[in-house]
Amino acid sequence: MPVGLDLLAARTEDRSRRVLDFVHALLSAQTELTQSLDEVLANLAEAIGADVAGWAGTPGGQIIAQSSVGQAEANRTQPWQTQPELMIQAADATLAVPIACGENTTCLIAVDARSDNVGWLLWIEAPPERVWTDAERAALVLAVQAIGRRRCGSDSSPRWARQLDRALRLRRLEDAALVTRRLSHDFGNILTGILGFTELTMAQLTPTDSAYPFAKELCEAVQHGTRMTDQLRLFSRRNANTGQPSDVANGLAAEETCLRKAGGPPWSLRIDVAPDLPPVSLNAETLQPVLANVLANAREAVNSGGQVTVMARATRLAQADCRDLLGYIEPGVCVEVAVADDGRGLSPEARQKLFAEPFFTDKPRHRGLGLAVVYGILQAYKGALTVEPGAERGTLVRLFLPVVAVATPAAPARGVSTSAARGEKVLIVDDDPMILKLCTATLQKAGYRVQTASTASEALDSYQAAGREPFRLVVSDVFMPRMTGVDLARRLRHEDANVKVLFMSGQVSPSVPKEDFVDGPFDFLPKPFRPEGLLSAVRSAIDRAHHRIPAGASEPG
Repeated sequence: MPVGLDLLAARTEDRSRRVLDFVHALLSAQTELTQSLDEVLANLAEAIGADVAGWAGTPGGQIIAQSSVGQAEANRTQPWQTQPELMIQAADATLAVPIACGENTTCLIAVDARSDNVGWLLWIEAPPERVWTDAERAALVLAVQAIGRRRCGSDSSPRWARQLDRALRLRRLEDAALVTRRLSHDFGNILTGILGFTELTMAQLTPTDSAYPFAKELCEAVQHGTRMTDQLRLFSRRNANTGQPSDVANGLAAEETCLRKAGGPPWSLRIDVAPDLPPVSLNAETLQPVLANVLANAREAVNSGGQVTVMARATRLAQADCRDLLGYIEPGVCVEVAVADDGRGLSPEARQKLFAEPFFTDKPRHRGLGLAVVYGILQAYKGALTVEPGAERGTLVRLFLPVVAVATPAAPARGVSTSAARGEKVLIVDDDPMILKLCTATLQKAGYRVQTASTASEALDSYQAAGREPFRLVVSDVFMPRMTGVDLARRLRHEDANVKVLFMSGQVSPSVPKEDFVDGPFDFLPKPFRPEGLLSAVRSAIDRAHHRIPAGASEPG
């Protein structure tokens, strides 16, 4: 055998031996359980002589998480994008396939199928001249199976196993958020009509009327439904509202006051806030439900004489830390708020179902919305959280809140005009007949001249036909068939640069680009709304000259 080929064969045999030793260490549990998956992959890349090693979780053939170590080619198509059929095969097969991943890279992919329809793939990359031997392909199959075996082990699972579990929970939560977003929008429409017409009916009654108590009960019931819809909207939101940064210390002080006023069995609350905490990017109104839900859960968990401890401090997260958290926070400085209680803690079953079932709760007469709301808000603001067993007993919830580099100067207060209607023309656009009737009845009673349109195309025709007496305001739903409210506003602005638009919506999807809300005098009225809320929003929108919504304000609060 020529010397060059002999050396190549020896090098290939050495690589095969080293990668088999690596797999043997995995199978025999010699690898430290505390290693992250990235550390395991780095060892694999070194053993097999590859430039890059990576992994991705694949439940039902859909990528839920990914990571790689080493120097990858910039902007390269990922292996599963090169051959997406591999993801389909992942449901019922374990295989190792060499593929081209660009002009300068060749990849060897191993996909492992799991009985619960959740698999994952590993891949390694090298220059295009690299030839993957049968031994290396077999070794990579063994490696992905060994990782699968270790993932299904005990509670002492390694960090990368926790990352895969976290990725699966995130996918389930995001799937639930998609459904919830649409439902909260539709329920918001229905509740807006019920609440509005109920209050209009009560305005015609006196407390001595026999129908008044029933109308009052109906009004309170629909208000309760409205609050639940608001919580669903907070869970499914994915766009952050703009606003002034807030101070965690002030938020905790306000919640402490509320908890102590609530009364109940004796308990103790200890709050320790580090000095000079940086402001967080959540505004005070948004931070409040985050702190309120977590503290309320802790308060309910403790028995008489129990204790809740809250600690807030600035901390720096590394990339590896972020992968262990529920959320998509970026590495760097953030504010950590840790809330610990000495209650009975979470059962093993509850820990398994928490966030895996989006609205799971083990409390009677609860709906599991508290932590779901916390998760939704933190997702919108690129924060994160964890829920863990306490050091001795109870539960520890850790919130990681993104900070702002420089506090934004306080904006001048924007008062709501209360001046009466002066017969202004208003165009109402909504595909829901009940919303049109409610808005018409409310605004006409207040003295506005109202015209309605059930489609955006009809609204365009009405606006163009207005002639010398144009509409002072267009009040439009956001999501309508064929043409959305955003498209309508864009068309109107093209014809009339001074058009004023008030959007009303129960939920603005992240699929609506933020730039659609930058230009023009637009404002929001979140659904469900009450008649006086509609009147205030309409009056303010008419009176406020060319109020611009900041780029981030793409969703009602």
